[in-house]
Amino acid sequence: MGEIRITTGGDDEKATVTVIDNGIGMAPEVRERMFEPFYTSKEDRAGLGLTTTSHLVEKYGGTFSVSSREGGGTVTRIELPGMSSR
Repeated sequence: MGEIRITTGGDDEKATVTVIDNGIGMAPEVRERMFEPFYTSKEDRAGLGLTTTSHLVEKYGGTFSVSSREGGGTVTRIELPGMSSR
């Protein structure tokens, strides 16, 4: 059965949200293109989720990263500047 773990953390410098799943992971060709607008490996999707999320996070001075390997799950991390950075 699949699991998703979400952790949060932060201080005055930054806030972090990490999402870890134990799913099927992403093939290398999917990882290479995952931030391209309208690219999707699923038929019933628009291919805008990762693109939109990364643009919004970067707009607010943060970083968005995805680490995944085929057969090994995925780790997604969002870091945003904390209150002292504003």
